[in-house]
Amino acid sequence: MPAGRRWNQILVMLLVMMFLFNTWLIRTVNWMSKQPCFSESSKIPNDDIFRDSQVKWQARMLPNVKGEHLNSEGFLTIGIPTIHREKGFYILETLQSIIDNTSEEDKKMIIIVVFTADFNATYNQEVSQQIGKRFYNFVDSGLIRVIQAPNGYYPTFQNLKHNYGDSEKRVIWRTKQVLDYAFLYQYCYNLTDYYMQLEDDVRASPKFVQSIQEYIVLNMNENWSTLEFSELGFIGKVFRSTDLKRFMDFVLIFFQDQPIDYLLKYFNVLNGQKKTLLRVPSLFQHVGTFSSLHEKEQPLKDRFFEENGRTHFADNPPAEVYSSISTFSMYAPNLAYTNDPGYFWGRVPRVGDVILVIFHEAVRLKRVVFETGSSGHPHDILYSALLTAGRQVLKFNENSPPTCQDEVELAVFNNGKIDVQDIDDGIKSDVACLKVLITGSQPNWVLLREIDVWVKK
Repeated sequence: MPAGRRWNQILVMLLVMMFLFNTWLIRTVNWMSKQPCFSESSKIPNDDIFRDSQVKWQARMLPNVKGEHLNSEGFLTIGIPTIHREKGFYILETLQSIIDNTSEEDKKMIIIVVFTADFNATYNQEVSQQIGKRFYNFVDSGLIRVIQAPNGYYPTFQNLKHNYGDSEKRVIWRTKQVLDYAFLYQYCYNLTDYYMQLEDDVRASPKFVQSIQEYIVLNMNENWSTLEFSELGFIGKVFRSTDLKRFMDFVLIFFQDQPIDYLLKYFNVLNGQKKTLLRVPSLFQHVGTFSSLHEKEQPLKDRFFEENGRTHFADNPPAEVYSSISTFSMYAPNLAYTNDPGYFWGRVPRVGDVILVIFHEAVRLKRVVFETGSSGHPHDILYSALLTAGRQVLKFNENSPPTCQDEVELAVFNNGKIDVQDIDDGIKSDVACLKVLITGSQPNWVLLREIDVWVKK
């Protein structure tokens, strides 16, 4: 038998043994939890609550939440736990950001589940009422659901393990956080095809649903348990909904031993995910300053999140953008042209490399602006490049980009920028494409922040 096949069989046997051991461990712990000598603080939340959870959860949802979502496609469930903070109240603005950045078609494919998870029932009710009042139509349609945990879900949080030298308050805080997430997983299991975890103090990017769909397709051949759409904490972590039950079982075993983000890393490794699959630019930015942990400030910002920082308000007629420069991660060329957050970021260009803007329909040009570099990367500019306009486009095949033909030189780049005005005075015909040609070598990458095109009306 080949050595590789033998190792595969051994690995399968080990995984089966691990599964059987975990099953035995869960049953043993649940049996022990019913014994008088077993500490209340160590109890895994009661299985009866989970088995009968739908009935109890439905009773604790907002009265005007419909039981069935109008959507029949069911792409993504977004789970958001929220509790009281000493300072700062973010959940309403987080929901507003999600809604503002989803199209009507997107709204048919998603469900937003808000878990009011504070120990203070009055506070939970107040938050529920505020959500119901501000987002009445979305709550009424089932796009937004607000849930609460049934009585008796949480243990007493006494005599918990103090791993990592954490204080008593922090141990209770992170232990409860794990249980909060487990509750969400149980409720959201198989509501839709995918599940995404968010925190209650984030801002979303435009078209984030479409971007998540594209990244899932991009990684269809990867062995993944989690895709990440923010580098911070538990923001923008996407699972297959079919995996939620397994992840819930996993975290409930170790809920007082490890923080939730550590448990996620272990879960990914045990499921064979060998690397972090982080989509950049990020789709969510952390905006909260004050943590839900008492007296803790946490002004963290995602360094890969890009604001829509365009400085010009151009016409930008429909077009496709191509480049022979090697693209870094998902900083694709079209991000410099569209209103989507981000920019084109390419590795060191070579002489002869090009950036092409191919218009869907030929247009009369009035003005064109290209700007490279940024405040964070001031040296990632085009040092030596030429801009031309082509009156024809030659298309080879679907596997190769088109080329500009019948070109007219417009200008050369100066300090990484170009701004050509009154183009229609010199070119009296329609323009089908624009081409940036790299004419000299340079040591740095290139960050194309913005492409702006104005047409003659």
